[in-house]
Amino acid sequence: MKQRTTAFKNEIKTIGKQQEIQITFGELLIDSENINSVNYSYDGSLLKSVMRQLTIDSNINIPINAEIGLKYGLLVNGAYEYLDFGKFIVTEVEKKEDTNSYSITCYDKLLYSMKNYENMGIVYPITIRDYLQRMCAYLGLTFTNSNDIFVNYNKIIPSELYLDSEGKDLGYTFRDVFDEIAQVTGSVICIKKNDQVEV
Repeated sequence: MKQRTTAFKNEIKTIGKQQEIQITFGELLIDSENINSVNYSYDGSLLKSVMRQLTIDSNINIPINAEIGLKYGLLVNGAYEYLDFGKFIVTEVEKKEDTNSYSITCYDKLLYSMKNYENMGIVYPITIRDYLQRMCAYLGLTFTNSNDIFVNYNKIIPSELYLDSEGKDLGYTFRDVFDEIAQVTGSVICIKKNDQVEV
């Protein structure tokens, strides 16, 4: 959950509030002067993995595969207080000739799971929690619940479920596996603002 002060909560309800958006891209800081709009969204449901999306209309081009950070600021008591929405990966950029701006689509790092499942070299049997930790490490992500107790965390996966007996692809993606584990653990799996996978 995003941390905010009581003053922020009160100010966000007022009419005529002053807002600021900041996008960081490497050493570059893009502020509201060059950002025309930002749409933050996610399509989520219980027992699934949830990936957050940004759609940005910017006067500055950001290249595909770039990692950006998003902060939303609100003027509170004479200074901007910012909410950090975390990191996103740019997946699509379209030049809008009529406005001379760029439509930029980004997703959080659960995007890394949107590829075909493959052999991770796991030795079975393995617990669900340890399996999640190994899968996250394989995808270049950090698993935040590595020492936590959650529903069915200690249930055993006896053997490889997502490849056939010869190690060939059965049509699953790593995201499909996250979805199935969310069902087994009675949870939602998502990326926190610090880029960690959380059950």
